[in-house]
Amino acid sequence: MTRLSKIEIQKLESKLSTWFQPKDMLTCFRQISNDIGSEVFFNQAGLAFLRDAYIGAKFGKIRNANKVRLITENQPDFEIIINKTTMKFEATEVLRKGRRRGSEYQPKCTGEVVFCSPDELEVDEEQILQSIKDAINNKNKRYYPPDTHLIAYVNIPFIMWYDRDSILTRLKKYTQSQCIQFQSVWILWNDRVDKL
Repeated sequence: MTRLSKIEIQKLESKLSTWFQPKDMLTCFRQISNDIGSEVFFNQAGLAFLRDAYIGAKFGKIRNANKVRLITENQPDFEIIINKTTMKFEATEVLRKGRRRGSEYQPKCTGEVVFCSPDELEVDEEQILQSIKDAINNKNKRYYPPDTHLIAYVNIPFIMWYDRDSILTRLKKYTQSQCIQFQSVWILWNDRVDKL
């Protein structure tokens, strides 16, 4: 595992802050993540912008955006252009309660990396709902420019018996009363995007 230098990180962030078509940004993201490997991607500090690039590219592709790019200032994370309208997004990742992103790739005391698939751990609908609310609340406590939208990337495997529509209906009621600082709130879960 070769860690990236500060200069290498700055170059990657600068590259992803140029305008891409969403499919091209996804290709670029995949190439970068393959080149650096999972251990570095998940465990080196300062690479959260790669996750934001993935979320922006995937969201942009599903929404048929014309262009997407990272925003290099502190916040928000990325912007997209759809039909000549530019929208700025703050991204958050939703994980199962108790899961730490990348912990599957942490070296164990033997020095060997052991991968445990998050698919093996079942999560019920109430836990998913609470995890999404917690992630949204974390962002809601901070200040963002008034033209900012929020997107929550649900990184919890979708299982067929989940009632996604019920979860989204309950979230919509919640966000309408709790997330007034954001222009809109979106959920990206697998290959589906929903506006709350």
